[in-house]
Amino acid sequence: MLMKNNSASSKRADAVKEPALNAFSESANQVDIPAPHRTPLPVYDEIPSSVARETKVITVGTGVVFSGRIIEADHVKLEGTADGEITAKTVELSAAGSLDGNVQCETFIVAGTFSGEAEVTGSLSVKNTGRIEGKISYGSLAVEAGGAVLGTLEQGETKNLSPTPLEEFMGPSSKTG
Repeated sequence: MLMKNNSASSKRADAVKEPALNAFSESANQVDIPAPHRTPLPVYDEIPSSVARETKVITVGTGVVFSGRIIEADHVKLEGTADGEITAKTVELSAAGSLDGNVQCETFIVAGTFSGEAEVTGSLSVKNTGRIEGKISYGSLAVEAGGAVLGTLEQGETKNLSPTPLEEFMGPSSKTG
């Protein structure tokens, strides 16, 4: 049977606690002052999480006027006014935004006003508040009720689209000239 020596264990516990208490009491005269509080930057809820992970994101905010070229961006969101050239994977024009110029992108979402030329290799989406005027080539097109598209539209070569039921039945149509 083992017997516990209470006096030895309590002395050991006191010895362990003593240096910690001494260190605490010696530094009691020093005060650690935290850095002043800074308001965090705003987070835009409208940007999808998939976009937030992208590294090359540009937002032209409401009330901002931008003129120039944007080259090699992943996602450009225009809430203000811009004129110039944009080359990006995705260009999103908000309801308050306007763009006059040239756009080359895979996906173009228009809820504001666009005038100029656009080459959209993927999908062009015109929201109910959107207005497009100019020469536009696109892969696929969706226009919500209320959206306006004026000018020249040309459907480019579409990539990886599944055949329609009629094409599956009849085979691809051949153009005769």
